[in-house]
Amino acid sequence: MVLAFEPTATDNVDFAMDAKSFNDDLEQEIFFDINDLSYIIDVVAFDENKKIPLGLRNTIEANYSIAIDEIRNFDSSQSIFIHDKETDKYHDLKEAAFDVKMPAGTNVTRFEITFKSVNDNQTSLGVANNTSEIFSISQNNKVQNLNIGNPKIVALKKIRIFDVSGKLIKKKK
Repeated sequence: MVLAFEPTATDNVDFAMDAKSFNDDLEQEIFFDINDLSYIIDVVAFDENKKIPLGLRNTIEANYSIAIDEIRNFDSSQSIFIHDKETDKYHDLKEAAFDVKMPAGTNVTRFEITFKSVNDNQTSLGVANNTSEIFSISQNNKVQNLNIGNPKIVALKKIRIFDVSGKLIKKKK
């Protein structure tokens, strides 16, 4: 698979840029889903807010390992994630391959390539940028303890804690 960026490309099929997959009879395939068709090359205009759907098709239960083999002519500081919409987890593809086991069938809605994780939205605990003014947060690495104080007694519906890669570590309602 190849994902490429060209300012004149669209999110639809572009003649002489996108390449359709003709391997519908493979036991296992990963592809870009464009207009409900399978493509192995997708050329789009880059936008850091863009979400690029990935499809997975397999005739029997299968293991996938999704990784970046090579990056060319792309900002090396730009993040690249795979977002699992079922678990709402973001995996940094520049750090390591993403491994997943899938049941037999075709899935075109669960995964997408993104360039921002949930942590890039600059909000925590549902409060934009002023979390440190409302809550006191401290960490004690020696005893592996994270303390979150709520001195203003703000009503919370839920709390979710993420690690730096965007992986959900703890959730409580």
